[in-house]
Amino acid sequence: MKDIIDKMIKRKVIMGTSAGSIIWGKQIESETYFKERYNKNVKDIVDRDYGIVDFNIIPH
Repeated sequence: MKDIIDKMIKRKVIMGTSAGSIIWGKQIESETYFKERYNKNVKDIVDRDYGIVDFNIIPH
């Protein structure tokens, strides 16, 4: 999927909403964030970011 997105961003403006806006940024590596928000350890998170932009938007 990342390969497809990498090709698309060279030709189009892409945006995400809700979780879609979160995956564009860097992975949040804070143990506190995952423990408080999801009651999980950051090592347990298998879904990774795309890292397309160097900032994060957490909309909710």
